[in-house]
Amino acid sequence: MAKRIKTKLCAICLKPFEPIRITPVCSYVCALKWNEKKEVDKRLKKMKVEVQSVKDLEVIARRVFQKWVRLRDAKDPCISCEAVCAKWDGGHYYKAELYSGLIFDEMNCNKQCAHCNGPHMHANLIGYRKGLVEKYGALAVEGLEEIADSKRFYKYTKQELKDIIAKYKVKIKELQCSNN
Repeated sequence: MAKRIKTKLCAICLKPFEPIRITPVCSYVCALKWNEKKEVDKRLKKMKVEVQSVKDLEVIARRVFQKWVRLRDAKDPCISCEAVCAKWDGGHYYKAELYSGLIFDEMNCNKQCAHCNGPHMHANLIGYRKGLVEKYGALAVEGLEEIADSKRFYKYTKQELKDIIAKYKVKIKELQCSNN
């Protein structure tokens, strides 16, 4: 008894057909249209990336960077209160809203519980500083404090943000590979 092939709908003309190969289209004509559509989609995707504003890129860069921070510090407790079971954020010692030049500083951003990073605790800065000294040493923290004012106002370029996104995507992959 021969196995019957399940019919599919063509992605272009929407007619039912029995696929010979793994393909979403029924004929050569539809295949040409399908490939043309794929090329247009590729160009649109590329154009969307080119038209992204600095603000859009900063949002993406922050999301990627903070994901990396949470992965980097996955085995560590909260830097401020040493909690181990919580919802995690990428908390900044120097607030990202006030110190734009330190948003992507790896020492300035660490895994922090949502309770400490929330508005009622104001990042629990006393505990955060103690955690920084414990993690990086007093000299490194003093160095961060010295450069903070000089990096208070910084405007990233599109290229800098694209580089940051690429850098931390690579670092995320490296961490995920080493954890598996």
